[in-house]
Amino acid sequence: MKKSILIVLVCFFSQSAFSQVPKVETSETKVISTAPKKWGMSYFSFWDGPGLEGGLQSFTPNDKGKPLDTGLSLTNLISVKYRFSEKYSIDVQNRIQWIQTNSPEVRFQAPRVGISGKFASGQDWSLSGALNTDIPGVGYIVSERTILFNPGLFANFAYTPSGSRWSVFALLTPRVWFYGDRDAVEPQWIAEGLRPGQKPEMVISLTPTVNYAVSDRLGLRAGATLDVRKFVESNWAEWKRWRMPTTAGLTYKFSPELEVYTFVNTFPFDGPGLSLATSSLGMWISGVIL
Repeated sequence: MKKSILIVLVCFFSQSAFSQVPKVETSETKVISTAPKKWGMSYFSFWDGPGLEGGLQSFTPNDKGKPLDTGLSLTNLISVKYRFSEKYSIDVQNRIQWIQTNSPEVRFQAPRVGISGKFASGQDWSLSGALNTDIPGVGYIVSERTILFNPGLFANFAYTPSGSRWSVFALLTPRVWFYGDRDAVEPQWIAEGLRPGQKPEMVISLTPTVNYAVSDRLGLRAGATLDVRKFVESNWAEWKRWRMPTTAGLTYKFSPELEVYTFVNTFPFDGPGLSLATSSLGMWISGVIL
């Protein structure tokens, strides 16, 4: 009996002693949990899909019903970031455009270099993105239009009221251009029915969308692009509203690495108005890789 009591007491005090031993966190664990994330990578892709008139067409129509480019296109904005502070990073945005024609074409546009991060935020909203400019002499559009310097913003604004299924998302893309040759443009610009003098010199552009969350992953979205610009051929007192595409469709978030917005694109305020001749399918694809 005494021996049994002794064994029980030894077990009790042994268990108590071990329970008081603090958990030892190795240096490796500390590094994993506290090391700041220096590198990051994200992407935002725009797919300009087929026109809807007479069945699916092999090109994307603009507001005049003419081809937006020489064929369907997928424009990929791939950003590689290095964080140098808690809020901001050095950001290199590589732009690669794939054009589907009879002879598929890959165009490397100029990388845009700048500073990215979260510029402002509140309880239910945030404004984040990149302030950047193209590298002169690099890339198809930059070379064809002789762009020297074009500081601007590629940012997104998100507002989601607490407890609401409704939200607002907007792309903000204002920019200023300085050219070596003010009349130089790429052939696709002329094919769209545009003049060299209609190259933008300053653009104030906003793409707001209203969203409704059907579920955690599935949503409905509708929006338009509000674009006011000053042309090379006009003076600074003359500003024109550029074509205003509108979109409506579905969003689906597969994961943080892949979010898709599929939509119908049309120009109800331009050209012939609501018309299949100026309507097309489109898609935004975005995500955070690192």
